[in-house]
Amino acid sequence: SFLLFLYCLHKIGLFSDNDARGLVLQVMPAYLMVTRKLQTVYMLEPAGSHGVWGLDDFSFLPFLWGSSQLHSNTQIPARSIEDKGLMEKHKDNFLYCGAIAYINEVKKGPFFEHSPMLCDISAVREGWPKINQGLLKMYRAEVWSKKPVVQHIQFGKLFPFPSQDV
Repeated sequence: SFLLFLYCLHKIGLFSDNDARGLVLQVMPAYLMVTRKLQTVYMLEPAGSHGVWGLDDFSFLPFLWGSSQLHSNTQIPARSIEDKGLMEKHKDNFLYCGAIAYINEVKKGPFFEHSPMLCDISAVREGWPKINQGLLKMYRAEVWSKKPVVQHIQFGKLFPFPSQDV
């Protein structure tokens, strides 16, 4: 819903296409900081969670945009997500690392046990470019194509209902 909110602000002219990078790298981390604080302080439970078989109980975009951010990065290989020190070191500069660091903060036990899907994703031999492609497909399938996610979207002038062929 936050992404749709930003999209609507773009549609009314508050942001331009040139602002996209700043929205992803500055506004999104601030938003995540607030939501993560609310989740931990009030011990919020996610609705419709896939449990250990999901990426994260609350958010997908840090993984999608974070894998884009790491697309050409050679200093942080995808397989290094289980390195808590490395994720902690880079959590403020890379969305993916921040998401992993947050998971390490709130979940207990070996990473491969509480986040097997992320472990499987990190094992993709082709690295970040292939991971990003896969996460984009997953986002379309698991977020935009799911009725529980889109059923509450308020369609209208700023966000019209898609045509029948979608």
